[in-house]
Amino acid sequence: MVFLDLFLQIVEKPVMVGHRVTCYSFTDQLAAGPLCPSHPREGWRVVVLEVCGSPHWQGVSMQHMVMVSCFCEQHFLRELDGLVFRRRPEFCDHMDVEILSPLFGTLYPWALLGSLQGLQLRVPAVVPGPHLQGSEKHLLHGGLFWASGQLTKGVSLTLQEIISGVNASDPDLCFQATQAVRKMVSQERNPPLKLIVEAGLIPRLVEFLKLSPHPCLQFEAAWALTNIASGTSEQTQALVEGGVIPPLVELLSSPHMIVCKQAVWALGSIAGDGPEFRDLVISSNAIPYLLALVSSTIPITLRNITWTSSNLCWNKNPYPSVKAVKQMLPVLSHLLQHQDSEVLSDTCWALSYLTDGSNERIGQVVNTGVLPRLVQLMSSSELNVLTPSLCTMGNVVTGTDHQTQGAIDAGMLNVLLQLPMHPESSIQKEAAWALSNVAAGPRQRIQRLIACAMLPLVALLKNGEFKVQKEAVWTVANFTTGGTRDQLIQLVHSGVLETLVNLLTIQATEIVKIILDVLSFILQAAEQLSEKENLCLLIEEMGGIDKIEALQLHENALNIIENHFSEGEESGTILPALDQDHEFLNA
Repeated sequence: MVFLDLFLQIVEKPVMVGHRVTCYSFTDQLAAGPLCPSHPREGWRVVVLEVCGSPHWQGVSMQHMVMVSCFCEQHFLRELDGLVFRRRPEFCDHMDVEILSPLFGTLYPWALLGSLQGLQLRVPAVVPGPHLQGSEKHLLHGGLFWASGQLTKGVSLTLQEIISGVNASDPDLCFQATQAVRKMVSQERNPPLKLIVEAGLIPRLVEFLKLSPHPCLQFEAAWALTNIASGTSEQTQALVEGGVIPPLVELLSSPHMIVCKQAVWALGSIAGDGPEFRDLVISSNAIPYLLALVSSTIPITLRNITWTSSNLCWNKNPYPSVKAVKQMLPVLSHLLQHQDSEVLSDTCWALSYLTDGSNERIGQVVNTGVLPRLVQLMSSSELNVLTPSLCTMGNVVTGTDHQTQGAIDAGMLNVLLQLPMHPESSIQKEAAWALSNVAAGPRQRIQRLIACAMLPLVALLKNGEFKVQKEAVWTVANFTTGGTRDQLIQLVHSGVLETLVNLLTIQATEIVKIILDVLSFILQAAEQLSEKENLCLLIEEMGGIDKIEALQLHENALNIIENHFSEGEESGTILPALDQDHEFLNA
């Protein structure tokens, strides 16, 4: 407790003043002294948890990493503000806080430096906001258990020493060499992946995955191979040719959570390289193991499982097999009920991949009953959840009319009609794209959209980025091709005509052609209602005739001039406005 007492004194002033604090301390020396600090602070709570000791430092590392990871996932995943550890020289070259950092999100590892009598807390000069915001703080104190056990001094190995160590028969030498490989390929900038592959180390690293009596060695090998899989396709191919997939799949059932999690990550990296390797992972029976992990009591991070599952759904050239999709959909449906934003994000992306295709593919997803939940997620304030849920629902409404109606029945339009005004242009674009597909439906559906969506659509056409304007133009085009004459009148009353005319000057041939088609449809409707002269006057007042004449290289523009404006220009006559039931100019 001397160390804990000093630790609490050190962190109080620079970090914890004015906060309620819960400090979790893990020790294998519970009987060595009192369980509470000698000078308790008001509003502070210390929780001391006992862990098992081990005669070997590798055992200490693995046991404690698993224990801390499990505890954190169960109690405050992504709510931890800091991980404080006592850095000992003999431990500097071995597993460190990097093992645990994925748990915490905003983790900053503070180090306690010096002897027990002269400890100082090294706090970063600038601490990112999330670490010190709020009224209640959580710290995880790792100094006690990392100071226990028999530690060995870390050494730096040359490539030749690594090759010798990897090929040694002594598991300790293999571990040291494999860890050195892992650290090399974990470098943030220019990791020497090619060097490791060309050194011929992959076959031995793959063999280490099979050594279940040595989970630390399995873990380091899996980590190193994961980082190699994040390299080029050629480097990933070297792993696959080295036989890495089957032992990684076997590790999905490892009793050691850290090893299991790393295997999930490695397989996800391999599957994400392309459809060939994705299908090899699937054919190695990985999906049932992943399903078992989701339903298991093992507290493995669902984020890794979801990300890997998403990669198994990705790529449509070719699509994953129908059998694989049928296996995946129940677990994706289950994960969609989770509350973690990263789990939800990757789950929605997986569903968006699966719906990006034929009506049959869309039907597989729709039939799971996930549409109401996806609609809920379209209201998320978190962009990483909103974007893929909107993409998925946008894919659904590209399907059959029955599938589109299913999306509407799930409440999609109520949410979708709010999204064109979202501050993110990417959301505006996706929302306009989804609306354009809904608009390609029956007239009753078009009427609802005209009544509710025209104001935001006009705003997008007037002020949106080009990618957004493009989708909004398609929406209006679908209104005109499927709507009635009265619905076209409503379009003119909505103010959309002026925005379309103004867009005739953009340098985008496809969009200009679509706008000319829309104008042609509206002019034809006006002619049938004996209102063409009034509409032509309105277009002329907007400067539309000059813009259309400037586009006479377009066949559509030439046709509009010849069919709708030539006679009016010659005679100069404008018909009087008709009654309000059939009038373009009066709202």
